[in-house]
Amino acid sequence: MNSKKKENPFFTILFKIIDLVGATSLFVIFSLPLITSGASLSALYYTIRRNIREEKNHVWNCFWHSFKMNLKQGMGLTVIFLAAAVILMGDIAAVRTLAEGGRISSGFSFLFYAVAALIAVYANWVFIYLSRYDNTVKATLKNAFIISVSNLPVTLIMLGSIVVTVIVVALMPITLIIMPGLAAWIMSYRAEKVFEKYSDD
Repeated sequence: MNSKKKENPFFTILFKIIDLVGATSLFVIFSLPLITSGASLSALYYTIRRNIREEKNHVWNCFWHSFKMNLKQGMGLTVIFLAAAVILMGDIAAVRTLAEGGRISSGFSFLFYAVAALIAVYANWVFIYLSRYDNTVKATLKNAFIISVSNLPVTLIMLGSIVVTVIVVALMPITLIIMPGLAAWIMSYRAEKVFEKYSDD
């Protein structure tokens, strides 16, 4: 590639957008089997950090390296969060049924939606942590929880990014090829500052 193109701000931004779409597309594809979505999310974050931000390697090499390295543990963690999601969905369905019968207020369902949002942002921390550190499932869950609680402002920013991403993708499905990666990119700037406090990596 021509060195002048590399130094040109237009081409720099263009190539980063192309890489971002590529990384996000890989994330979507490798998340199609829900059980691998956790490892896929870790790989997306790893790729954002190593390739798009630091320009260390090619998108595919970064993504595949992280995905295969964290696949086994990522699947175990994904099962845990999927189980929690199923339980929450059952609770929400039960609340709606009771509300329709006039037994309780339909407002109770918002409580479960709030819990779902908290679990989603916690899961996000877990898989970001997984993308950086090799640890047991128990230690990963514990450390990610401590980090999420100890850094509430960053956790709230992550929650906002997740909510915005879900809304935008719901309204414009085509944005699925870039919004998750864009959200991960935005979150990475805050998350990396947090991790700098805990390690020199």
